[in-house]
Amino acid sequence: MKMTERKGRVSPGRSLMNWSFLIGCLLWSAGVWAQPDVTSYAKDRIVVKLRADGGQARTAEAPPGTLTPVFPAKQNPTGRQAATKYGLERIYYVSVPEGKTVESLLSLWQQDERIEYAEPYYLPQLLVIPNDPEAQLIGGEQDYLEIIEAYEAWDVTTGDTTVVVAILDSGTDFDHDDIQGQLAYNYADPVNGEDDDGNGFVDDFAGYDLADGDEDATADIDNHGFRVAGFSSAATNNAIGIAGVGYDSKYLPVKMFRSSDNFFNQGYEAIVYAADRGAQVINLSWGGTNPTTQFSEDLVNYAVEERDAVLVAAAGNTAAQLDFFPASLPNILSVGATNSQDEKASWATWGPFIDLMAPGDNVYTLDRGNSYRTVLGSSFSAPQVAGAAALVL
Repeated sequence: MKMTERKGRVSPGRSLMNWSFLIGCLLWSAGVWAQPDVTSYAKDRIVVKLRADGGQARTAEAPPGTLTPVFPAKQNPTGRQAATKYGLERIYYVSVPEGKTVESLLSLWQQDERIEYAEPYYLPQLLVIPNDPEAQLIGGEQDYLEIIEAYEAWDVTTGDTTVVVAILDSGTDFDHDDIQGQLAYNYADPVNGEDDDGNGFVDDFAGYDLADGDEDATADIDNHGFRVAGFSSAATNNAIGIAGVGYDSKYLPVKMFRSSDNFFNQGYEAIVYAADRGAQVINLSWGGTNPTTQFSEDLVNYAVEERDAVLVAAAGNTAAQLDFFPASLPNILSVGATNSQDEKASWATWGPFIDLMAPGDNVYTLDRGNSYRTVLGSSFSAPQVAGAAALVL
Protein backbone atom coordinates (compact mmCIF):
# COMPACT_ATOMS: atom_id res chain seq x y z
CA MET A 1 0.00 0.00 0.00
CA LYS A 2 1.52 3.28 -1.09
CA MET A 3 1.53 6.56 0.81
CA THR A 4 1.65 10.04 -0.64
CA GLU A 5 2.31 13.20 1.31
CA ARG A 6 -0.70 15.28 2.18
CA LYS A 7 0.07 18.98 2.27
CA GLY A 8 -1.72 21.64 4.22
CA ARG A 9 -4.17 19.27 5.92
CA VAL A 10 -3.67 19.06 9.66
CA SER A 11 -6.02 17.37 12.09
CA PRO A 12 -6.04 18.20 15.81
CA GLY A 13 -5.00 15.49 18.23
CA ARG A 14 -4.23 12.31 16.33
CA SER A 15 -3.18 13.75 12.98
CA LEU A 16 -4.04 12.21 9.66
CA MET A 17 -0.38 12.16 8.73
CA ASN A 18 0.23 10.01 11.79
CA TRP A 19 -2.53 7.63 10.73
CA SER A 20 -1.11 7.51 7.21
CA PHE A 21 2.28 6.66 8.66
CA LEU A 22 0.95 3.97 10.99
CA ILE A 23 -1.21 2.25 8.41
CA GLY A 24 1.42 2.58 5.73
CA CYS A 25 4.03 1.08 8.02
CA LEU A 26 1.77 -1.81 8.91
CA LEU A 27 0.83 -2.87 5.39
CA TRP A 28 3.40 -1.33 3.07
CA SER A 29 6.42 -1.95 5.29
CA ALA A 30 5.19 -4.77 7.48
CA GLY A 31 8.03 -6.92 6.29
CA VAL A 32 10.43 -4.65 8.16
CA TRP A 33 8.42 -4.98 11.37
CA ALA A 34 8.23 -8.76 10.99
CA GLN A 35 11.95 -9.50 10.96
CA PRO A 36 12.87 -12.58 12.99
CA ASP A 37 13.54 -12.06 16.64
CA VAL A 38 17.23 -12.02 17.61
CA THR A 39 16.74 -15.33 19.43
CA SER A 40 15.15 -17.13 16.46
CA TYR A 41 18.25 -18.79 15.10
CA ALA A 42 19.52 -22.36 15.04
CA LYS A 43 21.44 -23.33 18.17
CA ASP A 44 23.39 -26.15 16.50
CA ARG A 45 25.09 -24.31 13.64
CA ILE A 46 26.31 -21.04 12.17
CA VAL A 47 26.98 -20.08 8.55
CA VAL A 48 30.38 -18.94 7.28
CA LYS A 49 31.68 -17.92 3.89
CA LEU A 50 35.38 -18.28 3.12
CA ARG A 51 37.14 -15.55 1.23
CA ALA A 52 37.86 -16.38 -2.40
CA ASP A 53 41.58 -16.66 -1.69
CA GLY A 54 41.15 -18.30 1.72
CA GLY A 55 40.94 -21.93 0.67
CA GLN A 56 37.96 -24.25 0.62
CA ALA A 57 38.90 -26.61 3.39
CA ARG A 58 39.35 -26.14 7.08
CA THR A 59 42.98 -25.79 8.23
CA ALA A 60 44.47 -26.75 11.57
CA GLU A 61 44.42 -23.12 12.64
CA ALA A 62 40.74 -22.64 11.89
CA PRO A 63 38.28 -22.05 14.74
CA PRO A 64 36.39 -25.08 16.09
CA GLY A 65 33.40 -26.71 14.48
CA THR A 66 32.79 -29.16 11.66
CA LEU A 67 32.34 -27.57 8.24
CA THR A 68 29.71 -28.92 5.86
CA PRO A 69 29.12 -27.32 2.44
CA VAL A 70 25.73 -25.65 2.22
CA PHE A 71 25.61 -26.37 -1.52
CA PRO A 72 27.62 -29.54 -2.23
CA ALA A 73 28.81 -29.10 -5.79
CA LYS A 74 29.15 -31.92 -8.27
CA GLN A 75 32.75 -32.98 -8.54
CA ASN A 76 34.40 -32.22 -11.84
CA PRO A 77 37.18 -34.41 -13.23
CA THR A 78 39.78 -32.57 -11.15
CA GLY A 79 37.83 -33.22 -7.97
CA ARG A 80 37.33 -29.53 -7.25
CA GLN A 81 34.03 -27.74 -6.73
CA ALA A 82 32.79 -25.62 -9.60
CA ALA A 83 33.05 -21.91 -8.86
CA THR A 84 29.91 -19.73 -8.93
CA LYS A 85 29.58 -16.00 -9.41
CA TYR A 86 28.45 -15.48 -5.82
CA GLY A 87 30.80 -18.01 -4.27
CA LEU A 88 28.16 -20.46 -3.13
CA GLU A 89 30.82 -23.17 -3.12
CA ARG A 90 32.57 -21.24 -0.32
CA ILE A 91 29.60 -21.19 2.07
CA TYR A 92 29.55 -23.72 4.91
CA TYR A 93 27.51 -24.72 7.89
CA VAL A 94 29.70 -24.87 10.98
CA SER A 95 28.46 -27.14 13.74
CA VAL A 96 28.53 -25.81 17.29
CA PRO A 97 30.86 -28.08 19.29
CA GLU A 98 29.97 -29.32 22.74
CA GLY A 99 30.75 -26.69 25.33
CA LYS A 100 30.39 -23.84 22.84
CA THR A 101 27.50 -21.49 22.14
CA VAL A 102 26.47 -19.85 18.91
CA GLU A 103 27.69 -16.52 20.25
CA SER A 104 31.11 -17.78 21.29
CA LEU A 105 31.60 -19.66 18.02
CA LEU A 106 30.61 -16.60 16.00
CA SER A 107 33.12 -14.51 17.89
CA LEU A 108 35.94 -16.91 17.02
CA TRP A 109 35.05 -17.26 13.34
CA GLN A 110 34.47 -13.52 12.85
CA GLN A 111 38.05 -12.89 13.96
CA ASP A 112 39.48 -15.21 11.31
CA GLU A 113 40.87 -13.11 8.45
CA ARG A 114 40.09 -15.86 5.94
CA ILE A 115 36.36 -15.51 6.55
CA GLU A 116 34.19 -13.23 4.41
CA TYR A 117 31.36 -13.47 6.93
CA ALA A 118 30.17 -15.57 9.85
CA GLU A 119 26.51 -15.30 10.80
CA PRO A 120 23.79 -16.98 12.83
CA TYR A 121 21.55 -19.31 10.88
CA TYR A 122 18.30 -17.43 11.33
CA LEU A 123 14.97 -19.22 11.40
CA PRO A 124 12.40 -16.86 9.85
CA GLN A 125 8.89 -17.19 11.19
CA LEU A 126 6.11 -18.40 8.93
CA LEU A 127 3.76 -15.76 7.60
CA VAL A 128 0.27 -15.75 9.02
CA ILE A 129 -1.67 -17.23 6.11
CA PRO A 130 -5.31 -17.85 7.04
CA ASN A 131 -7.00 -21.01 5.82
CA ASP A 132 -9.55 -19.19 3.66
CA PRO A 133 -9.24 -20.79 0.18
CA GLU A 134 -9.13 -17.52 -1.77
CA ALA A 135 -6.46 -16.07 0.54
CA GLN A 136 -3.92 -18.75 -0.32
CA LEU A 137 -0.69 -17.56 -1.93
CA ILE A 138 -1.05 -20.12 -4.71
CA GLY A 139 -4.38 -20.45 -6.49
CA GLY A 140 -6.30 -17.91 -4.40
CA GLU A 141 -8.29 -15.06 -5.93
CA GLN A 142 -7.16 -12.49 -3.34
CA ASP A 143 -3.85 -11.60 -4.97
CA TYR A 144 -4.26 -8.05 -3.70
CA LEU A 145 -3.41 -9.33 -0.22
CA GLU A 146 0.14 -9.88 -1.45
CA ILE A 147 0.29 -6.41 -3.00
CA ILE A 148 -0.63 -4.69 0.26
CA GLU A 149 1.50 -7.18 2.24
CA ALA A 150 -1.41 -8.21 4.42
CA TYR A 151 0.26 -11.49 5.35
CA GLU A 152 3.24 -9.62 6.76
CA ALA A 153 0.89 -7.27 8.60
CA TRP A 154 -0.89 -10.25 10.17
CA ASP A 155 2.51 -11.48 11.29
CA VAL A 156 2.68 -8.31 13.39
CA THR A 157 -0.93 -8.43 14.63
CA THR A 158 -4.30 -9.89 13.75
CA GLY A 159 -6.09 -7.08 15.54
CA ASP A 160 -8.65 -7.36 18.29
CA THR A 161 -12.33 -8.24 18.58
CA THR A 162 -12.96 -5.03 20.52
CA VAL A 163 -12.19 -2.94 17.42
CA VAL A 164 -15.21 -2.19 15.22
CA VAL A 165 -15.18 -1.23 11.54
CA ALA A 166 -18.42 0.46 10.48
CA ILE A 167 -19.35 0.23 6.79
CA LEU A 168 -21.73 3.08 5.95
CA ASP A 169 -23.29 1.99 2.69
CA SER A 170 -26.18 0.10 1.08
CA GLY A 171 -26.50 -2.62 3.70
CA THR A 172 -25.36 -6.17 4.26
CA ASP A 173 -26.23 -9.84 3.84
CA PHE A 174 -26.71 -11.22 7.33
CA ASP A 175 -27.00 -14.80 6.04
CA HIS A 176 -23.73 -15.08 4.12
CA ASP A 177 -21.55 -17.84 5.56
CA ASP A 178 -18.41 -15.71 5.29
CA ILE A 179 -19.76 -12.96 7.54
CA GLN A 180 -20.90 -15.16 10.41
CA GLY A 181 -19.34 -14.21 13.73
CA GLN A 182 -18.21 -10.85 12.40
CA LEU A 183 -21.00 -8.52 13.50
CA ALA A 184 -20.55 -6.00 16.30
CA TYR A 185 -23.72 -6.57 18.28
CA ASN A 186 -25.27 -3.97 20.57
CA TYR A 187 -26.26 -6.16 23.50
CA ALA A 188 -27.66 -3.12 25.30
CA ASP A 189 -30.50 -2.95 22.78
CA PRO A 190 -31.92 -6.40 21.94
CA VAL A 191 -34.67 -6.72 19.34
CA ASN A 192 -37.81 -6.24 21.43
CA GLY A 193 -39.44 -3.12 20.01
CA GLU A 194 -37.90 -0.88 22.66
CA ASP A 195 -35.01 1.56 22.65
CA ASP A 196 -33.36 -0.13 25.62
CA ASP A 197 -30.11 1.82 25.49
CA GLY A 198 -31.84 5.16 24.96
CA ASN A 199 -29.74 6.19 21.97
CA GLY A 200 -32.76 7.10 19.86
CA PHE A 201 -32.61 4.02 17.61
CA VAL A 202 -35.00 1.20 18.41
CA ASP A 203 -33.55 -2.32 18.28
CA ASP A 204 -30.21 -1.36 16.75
CA PHE A 205 -28.79 -4.68 17.85
CA ALA A 206 -27.05 -5.59 14.57
CA GLY A 207 -26.51 -2.24 12.90
CA TYR A 208 -29.20 0.11 11.63
CA ASP A 209 -30.95 1.39 8.52
CA LEU A 210 -30.83 5.15 8.91
CA ALA A 211 -32.16 5.73 5.40
CA ASP A 212 -35.47 4.02 6.20
CA GLY A 213 -35.47 4.52 9.96
CA ASP A 214 -35.57 0.87 11.02
CA GLU A 215 -33.34 -1.81 12.48
CA ASP A 216 -32.94 -3.90 9.32
CA ALA A 217 -29.64 -3.10 7.58
CA THR A 218 -30.18 -5.74 4.89
CA ALA A 219 -29.08 -4.73 1.38
CA ASP A 220 -32.40 -4.68 -0.50
CA ILE A 221 -31.46 -3.31 -3.92
CA ASP A 222 -27.74 -2.72 -4.21
CA ASN A 223 -25.05 -5.12 -2.97
CA HIS A 224 -22.34 -2.45 -3.04
CA GLY A 225 -22.09 -2.15 0.74
CA PHE A 226 -21.77 -5.87 1.31
CA ARG A 227 -19.07 -6.13 -1.33
CA VAL A 228 -17.23 -3.27 0.37
CA ALA A 229 -17.48 -5.05 3.72
CA GLY A 230 -15.79 -8.14 2.33
CA PHE A 231 -12.43 -6.39 2.09
CA SER A 232 -12.30 -5.23 5.68
CA SER A 233 -14.58 -7.63 7.48
CA ALA A 234 -15.07 -11.02 5.85
CA ALA A 235 -14.49 -13.78 8.38
CA THR A 236 -10.81 -14.71 8.32
CA ASN A 237 -9.29 -18.12 9.03
CA ASN A 238 -12.69 -19.83 8.89
CA ALA A 239 -11.69 -22.17 6.04
CA ILE A 240 -14.18 -20.74 3.53
CA GLY A 241 -14.18 -18.00 0.94
CA ILE A 242 -12.04 -14.93 1.45
CA ALA A 243 -10.14 -13.20 4.24
CA GLY A 244 -10.92 -9.69 5.49
CA VAL A 245 -7.91 -7.43 6.08
CA GLY A 246 -9.24 -6.50 9.53
CA TYR A 247 -8.92 -10.15 10.63
CA ASP A 248 -10.14 -10.21 14.28
CA SER A 249 -12.00 -6.89 14.14
CA LYS A 250 -15.80 -6.72 14.15
CA TYR A 251 -18.18 -5.30 11.55
CA LEU A 252 -21.00 -2.78 12.00
CA PRO A 253 -23.31 -2.41 8.97
CA VAL A 254 -25.02 0.97 8.72
CA LYS A 255 -27.43 1.41 5.81
CA MET A 256 -27.90 4.89 4.37
CA PHE A 257 -29.40 4.17 0.95
CA ARG A 258 -33.19 3.81 0.87
CA SER A 259 -34.73 0.43 0.18
CA SER A 260 -37.37 1.84 -2.17
CA ASP A 261 -35.11 3.63 -4.66
CA ASN A 262 -31.49 3.27 -3.42
CA PHE A 263 -31.45 7.03 -2.82
CA PHE A 264 -28.70 8.42 -0.58
CA ASN A 265 -30.25 9.47 2.72
CA GLN A 266 -28.74 10.20 6.16
CA GLY A 267 -25.21 9.45 4.99
CA TYR A 268 -23.36 12.05 7.01
CA GLU A 269 -25.71 11.52 9.94
CA ALA A 270 -24.70 7.87 9.78
CA ILE A 271 -21.15 8.94 10.62
CA VAL A 272 -22.36 10.31 13.94
CA TYR A 273 -24.41 7.18 14.59
CA ALA A 274 -21.45 4.88 13.94
CA ALA A 275 -19.11 6.97 16.07
CA ASP A 276 -21.61 7.03 18.94
CA ARG A 277 -22.03 3.26 18.62
CA GLY A 278 -18.32 2.96 19.32
CA ALA A 279 -16.94 2.25 15.85
CA GLN A 280 -13.24 3.09 15.91
CA VAL A 281 -12.99 2.91 12.11
CA ILE A 282 -15.66 4.23 9.74
CA ASN A 283 -15.55 3.46 6.01
CA LEU A 284 -17.17 5.75 3.43
CA SER A 285 -17.08 4.20 -0.04
CA TRP A 286 -19.21 6.88 -1.62
CA GLY A 287 -19.00 10.55 -2.54
CA GLY A 288 -19.05 13.06 -5.36
CA THR A 289 -17.64 16.28 -6.74
CA ASN A 290 -20.30 18.51 -5.19
CA PRO A 291 -18.78 21.16 -2.94
CA THR A 292 -18.39 20.34 0.71
CA THR A 293 -20.68 21.89 3.32
CA GLN A 294 -20.11 23.06 6.86
CA PHE A 295 -22.76 20.54 7.92
CA SER A 296 -20.80 17.59 6.57
CA GLU A 297 -17.55 18.94 8.01
CA ASP A 298 -19.14 19.38 11.44
CA LEU A 299 -20.28 15.76 11.52
CA VAL A 300 -16.94 14.44 10.29
CA ASN A 301 -15.04 16.57 12.80
CA TYR A 302 -17.30 15.37 15.62
CA ALA A 303 -16.54 11.73 14.84
CA VAL A 304 -12.80 12.29 14.56
CA GLU A 305 -12.12 14.87 17.25
CA GLU A 306 -14.74 14.04 19.86
CA ARG A 307 -15.18 10.30 19.32
CA ASP A 308 -11.60 9.55 18.23
CA ALA A 309 -12.75 7.59 15.18
CA VAL A 310 -10.68 7.02 12.04
CA LEU A 311 -12.63 7.92 8.89
CA VAL A 312 -11.57 6.32 5.61
CA ALA A 313 -13.10 7.32 2.27
CA ALA A 314 -12.83 6.34 -1.39
CA ALA A 315 -11.19 8.99 -3.58
CA GLY A 316 -13.39 8.36 -6.61
CA ASN A 317 -13.24 6.89 -10.10
CA THR A 318 -13.19 10.08 -12.16
CA ALA A 319 -9.91 9.55 -14.07
CA ALA A 320 -9.15 13.17 -13.25
CA GLN A 321 -7.32 15.35 -10.77
CA LEU A 322 -9.99 16.95 -8.64
CA ASP A 323 -11.45 17.14 -5.15
CA PHE A 324 -13.86 14.36 -4.27
CA PHE A 325 -15.99 14.60 -1.14
CA PRO A 326 -16.07 13.42 1.58
CA ALA A 327 -12.61 11.97 0.82
CA SER A 328 -11.07 15.43 0.39
CA LEU A 329 -12.18 16.68 3.79
CA PRO A 330 -9.29 17.44 6.17
CA ASN A 331 -10.12 14.84 8.82
CA ILE A 332 -10.54 11.90 6.45
CA LEU A 333 -8.03 9.39 5.11
CA SER A 334 -8.51 9.49 1.35
CA VAL A 335 -7.79 6.28 -0.56
CA GLY A 336 -7.08 6.06 -4.28
CA ALA A 337 -7.08 2.94 -6.42
CA THR A 338 -4.23 0.98 -7.99
CA ASN A 339 -4.19 -1.83 -10.53
CA SER A 340 -2.69 -5.31 -10.33
CA GLN A 341 0.76 -3.88 -11.13
CA ASP A 342 0.51 -1.62 -8.07
CA GLU A 343 0.22 1.46 -10.29
CA LYS A 344 -2.52 4.08 -10.31
CA ALA A 345 -5.58 2.64 -12.01
CA SER A 346 -6.33 4.42 -15.29
CA TRP A 347 -9.82 5.35 -14.13
CA ALA A 348 -8.84 6.48 -10.63
CA THR A 349 -9.07 10.01 -9.26
CA TRP A 350 -5.74 11.53 -8.30
CA GLY A 351 -4.49 14.63 -6.55
CA PRO A 352 -2.66 16.00 -3.50
CA PHE A 353 -5.54 15.15 -1.16
CA ILE A 354 -5.01 11.39 -1.52
CA ASP A 355 -3.28 9.82 1.49
CA LEU A 356 -3.00 6.15 0.54
CA MET A 357 -3.46 3.88 -2.45
CA ALA A 358 -4.71 0.29 -2.49
CA PRO A 359 -5.76 -2.20 -5.18
CA GLY A 360 -9.18 -1.56 -6.69
CA ASP A 361 -8.96 -3.01 -10.19
CA ASN A 362 -10.65 -6.42 -10.53
CA VAL A 363 -10.45 -7.38 -6.88
CA TYR A 364 -12.32 -10.29 -5.29
CA THR A 365 -14.90 -10.00 -2.53
CA LEU A 366 -18.22 -11.14 -1.06
CA ASP A 367 -21.53 -11.09 -2.90
CA ARG A 368 -25.03 -11.92 -1.77
CA GLY A 369 -26.42 -15.42 -1.81
CA ASN A 370 -23.28 -17.03 -0.36
CA SER A 371 -21.36 -16.08 -3.48
CA TYR A 372 -18.30 -14.05 -4.43
CA ARG A 373 -17.38 -11.79 -7.33
CA THR A 374 -14.74 -9.54 -8.86
CA VAL A 375 -15.33 -5.80 -8.57
CA LEU A 376 -13.70 -2.55 -9.63
CA GLY A 377 -13.49 0.88 -8.01
CA SER A 378 -11.88 2.94 -5.27
CA SER A 379 -14.89 1.92 -3.19
CA PHE A 380 -13.07 -1.36 -2.71
CA SER A 381 -9.64 0.18 -2.08
CA ALA A 382 -10.88 2.15 0.93
CA PRO A 383 -12.04 -0.81 3.06
CA GLN A 384 -8.62 -2.44 2.72
CA VAL A 385 -7.22 0.64 4.47
CA ALA A 386 -10.09 0.54 6.97
CA GLY A 387 -9.14 -3.04 7.78
CA ALA A 388 -5.51 -2.01 8.18
CA ALA A 389 -6.55 0.80 10.52
CA ALA A 390 -8.39 -1.76 12.63
CA LEU A 391 -5.15 -3.73 12.98
CA VAL A 392 -3.26 -0.64 14.14
CA LEU A 393 -5.79 0.28 16.84
